[in-house]
Amino acid sequence: MSQPMITYLAHVALRVPDPEAAADFYQKILGLGVTGREPAERAIRLSALPPNAAVVSHHEIVLYPGEPASVDHVGFGVADDQALAAAAQSLREAGETVDGPQTFERIHGPAIRLRDPDGLVIELTVPRASVPRPVNQAGYDLIRLGHITRKSPDPAKLAAWWQQTMGFRLSDRMGDDFFWLRCNRDHHAIALVRGASPGTHHLGLEAKSWDEMRRLGDYFQRQGVRIEFGPGRHGPGNNIFIYFRDPWGIRWETFCEMTRVDDELTYRPGYWDTSQRVLVVNRWGPLPPQSFLE
Repeated sequence: MSQPMITYLAHVALRVPDPEAAADFYQKILGLGVTGREPAERAIRLSALPPNAAVVSHHEIVLYPGEPASVDHVGFGVADDQALAAAAQSLREAGETVDGPQTFERIHGPAIRLRDPDGLVIELTVPRASVPRPVNQAGYDLIRLGHITRKSPDPAKLAAWWQQTMGFRLSDRMGDDFFWLRCNRDHHAIALVRGASPGTHHLGLEAKSWDEMRRLGDYFQRQGVRIEFGPGRHGPGNNIFIYFRDPWGIRWETFCEMTRVDDELTYRPGYWDTSQRVLVVNRWGPLPPQSFLE
């Protein structure tokens, strides 16, 4: 089939019991900025705030009311309206059930939606124009939303679907338990790990540098925020990481120094066997707590 021209991870929509309280926490602790609201839907949109930027993404995180806290859907960007229409046709020809193009959310224009084999709602959208940068209320800067890691009872089957249907490329894998997949130069926009049932393990936000990660750690300490795991360095992707959970149980990773794939012709995926699990999780040594493995 002609593959959908997905260019990047555009946004993640979350359901949280109190969107206003969550938005306040994400501004003050996670360093995101509120870029707009949709009062009729009680929706709040937020974005990372790159340092010295005059404008930022229209939205990268969207908050809707609902409980328990969870990922409602994941949005990926396509180049333009023509690419969106072509993606809808291509996916339907591949046997996928596709809704749209139509307007599903007031925060952006026409989109298409489908579900992956585990039931995750996927939305393809055309990027909205950038908006003025809000004031950063936290003590460090993040650049952008980078990736989502999903748990699946059959990550190998799911990884095959993302490659064959959505046009993603394999960057690394560990046996049949862990897959890292990319849609652009970034090592991964989505990762898949074995879990008892489908769900989200974490959302990844990129920082500019290790120095920025140090600032984050110091800021978390001053704010009384507990780091769940890190700092450390992953094997696949080679990125430095820090993980923590917000008050609603959603796990966030802040990372830097992620591998970029500059040459698709010469890049070869890394294959890590289960005996390399220690290096996969943290090349610097300390292993994660049990909570991280849940």
